[in-house]
Amino acid sequence: MEIDARLEKGIELFNRGEFFEAHEAIEELWRETDGELKNFYRGLIQTAASLHHLKRGTIKGGLSVCDAAVYLLKPYAPHALGLNVEKLINDLTLCFVPFREEPKQKFDSKNLQFPKIEFNL
Repeated sequence: MEIDARLEKGIELFNRGEFFEAHEAIEELWRETDGELKNFYRGLIQTAASLHHLKRGTIKGGLSVCDAAVYLLKPYAPHALGLNVEKLINDLTLCFVPFREEPKQKFDSKNLQFPKIEFNL
C-alpha cells in the first residue's frame, strides 16, 4: 500500500517531536481529502496539535485537543494505512494523565515521554 508523501513526511516530523510542522504537513492532505480518511487525517492533526500545546506548556488547550483527537481516531483503531492507531491513542492518553490528575502541577516538557507513530506497511 502506497501512502501520500505528505502523510509520510508528517509522521517523520511527528516522531522527531516537531509537532507543529507535522500538523502543517498533514493538514494539506486533510484539506484535499473527502470520504472515509478525512477524519483520520484530522485526528492525526489534532494529535500533533495537542502535543504541540503540551510541549509549549499550554496544558488546558492540549487536554481539549487531545480529547478531540482520541474521538476522531478511535473508529480507525487498531490500524489504518499501516499506522498503529490503537497504540497512538493509548500513548497519547497516557501522556496527558498527569495533567488530568493535577492540572496545575509544575511543567517541564523535558521530562515528558512524547508518543511516536508506529508505521508499518
